[in-house]
Amino acid sequence: MDFDAFRQFVESNIDWFRGRLPETDATFTGYESALGCRFPASIRWLLTTHGYWHATGIPNLDESVTLTLQLRQSIALPNDFVILADHGDGGVIVLDSSSLTMGDEFTIHDVDAATLHGLDVKPFPPDIVYDSFGQYAKSVLESQRSIIDPPDVVYDPRAFGD
Repeated sequence: MDFDAFRQFVESNIDWFRGRLPETDATFTGYESALGCRFPASIRWLLTTHGYWHATGIPNLDESVTLTLQLRQSIALPNDFVILADHGDGGVIVLDSSSLTMGDEFTIHDVDAATLHGLDVKPFPPDIVYDSFGQYAKSVLESQRSIIDPPDVVYDPRAFGD
């Protein structure tokens, strides 16, 4: 999914994406500097424009960067990989910044946690591969629709004291 299609997808499902605690361009620059790689424009746009919510697919970018840096030390996670989400025994979502797909997009891998923790060289066998962040977010949205009650979809700042 290219960037324009992604933006249209988000806007047509805005209640699932508009949420809390948007990032800033400065935080993204800091994350990219710490990691030594960049994020696709789609991730930057979503998190700076709408923040984090049900279909974002990234729970907390600061924690993702911290975990990625820790895994680079502890299991020799390749420098091109960024952990976007850690689901524990449910696996991890990994951005491969060396694998440009279309425009400004990279592949995203949904891999079993055991595969990741046994990794010391690329490539690894992914369980699921997405050719863009948009494709991954679409998958997240589909799964969230089946588990979140409709009244809980729309972000209400009063519920969080925002």
